[in-house]
Amino acid sequence: MIGILIRNRLRAVFGSAVGRAGRGKEIKKATPLKIFLFAILYLFVIATFLFLSVSISYLLAFALLPAASWLYYLVFMVLSLTAIFVLSIFETKSELFECRDNDLLLSMPIKPRDIVASRVAIVLIYNYIINAIVMIPAIVFYAIFAKDVLGVIGGILVFFLLPLFATALASVVGYLVAEISRKFKFKNLLTVIFTFAFVFLYFWFVNTIGDNLEQFIEILMGMSQQLAEKYKILVFIGNAALLRPLSIIAIALLCIVSALVAYALISSSYIRIVTDRTGVKKTVYREKKLRGGSVLLALTKKDVRHFFSSPIYILNGTMGLILGVFAGIFAIIKGEFIDLLAQETMLSAVSIANLGVALIILTLSTTIISACSLSLEGKEFWIIKAMPIPPKTVLLSKALMQFVICAPVVLVSTVLMLIASSVSPLYYVVYIIAAELVNLAFSFFGILINVAFPKFNYDNEAQVVKQSLSTLVSMLAAMLISTALIVGIFFLTVISDILALLLLVGVPIVMLAIESPLLIY
Repeated sequence: MIGILIRNRLRAVFGSAVGRAGRGKEIKKATPLKIFLFAILYLFVIATFLFLSVSISYLLAFALLPAASWLYYLVFMVLSLTAIFVLSIFETKSELFECRDNDLLLSMPIKPRDIVASRVAIVLIYNYIINAIVMIPAIVFYAIFAKDVLGVIGGILVFFLLPLFATALASVVGYLVAEISRKFKFKNLLTVIFTFAFVFLYFWFVNTIGDNLEQFIEILMGMSQQLAEKYKILVFIGNAALLRPLSIIAIALLCIVSALVAYALISSSYIRIVTDRTGVKKTVYREKKLRGGSVLLALTKKDVRHFFSSPIYILNGTMGLILGVFAGIFAIIKGEFIDLLAQETMLSAVSIANLGVALIILTLSTTIISACSLSLEGKEFWIIKAMPIPPKTVLLSKALMQFVICAPVVLVSTVLMLIASSVSPLYYVVYIIAAELVNLAFSFFGILINVAFPKFNYDNEAQVVKQSLSTLVSMLAAMLISTALIVGIFFLTVISDILALLLLVGVPIVMLAIESPLLIY
């Protein structure tokens, strides 16, 4: 039974990524365009992380091998565990407890532990891919620099053991988050805060190590002997990858036992967590006077409420907005750098403002809120179709949703960038209008792409928000437009700042002129 569940789950996962569900939920062959776009995306992500892993492996191998082989492997064991834990903790929670077919599977004569095993197996496959990106370059460079067969065999054994422990740890934390959020009034807010905190800490750590990689390696070289003398437990752990008998047995037992304990804990509580509604406040009807309102406004409010009720929607939809605010804050903090850049390049304040606002627009291009809003209607899409509402009203409401959510953040980001550029306040209104026009144009663009590439059959919202073709096409196309806008502004700046500003305002107007007839009619 577990094997059948795993096969079906893999079929659903990979089918959602590169296929499309037809009648009877069979996965039909994906279009060449979809396969090509997803292949580029996945290869780019893997190549980026693999390049970073190869670079660190080479530097550490050159510095630590063969004198401190245990420390070399220990560093990569920690890096692998950290990467797996951070990248899979909330994926584990979503996969285990938030799949839409949980109720269907529980209604069948299937043991909960079999369902849990199939879910964890999917997460474990993801984690082995992450682990491979980190550990395989480390093992290869160890074989080149240390020329130790036992170390290579030990590294391979550790490669297979680490994801068990990391998945167990992520599963337990995901279980605890599910338990807490089950009784917490603002459970979605709690999930979003936890996720942003983990992501912030992870990228802070990566950025700190990246900026001080040489110093980090020098510290490791200088402290290897001190660490070996004061913290023998670290040597014991690192020696597991060198195939020392006691170390490898202890690490193997730790990984296997922790995996079994996590599996038993989640299996025993699975039905209660999935079906219990503790903490959900019962709605009490209170008689009050009804007021008439706009259908467009009502649909927009519904979509906005849906957005803020879905942590996965918030996290993937607002990342670009957060980057825009950080870009504005960074520009103000590094004001002396911008002044120096203006002096060296002889750019005026208007030119700096043109490029700064274009950068904010580039961060806005990664916002995919409207690009998946129609697909997220899912099986309830028939309800909207059955209502006496014009289709254009539904589409406009979803575009308006993204505009309303993004407008305040875009305003703040633009003002921060304008303050950093020291442009005259007289220009503020023009730049703010230009940025908001781009916000509206991207909102229209996203829903048009979603109409062209809808996806109504899915197991959880993550498949629509993160893996659907509409979000990929929308984001890539918007980023391409934003990049072209930056390049155009840069070259027009040489001729005239006003021409560059007109381009900044003109592009979204042209986009809206093209999109509006398509959206309305």
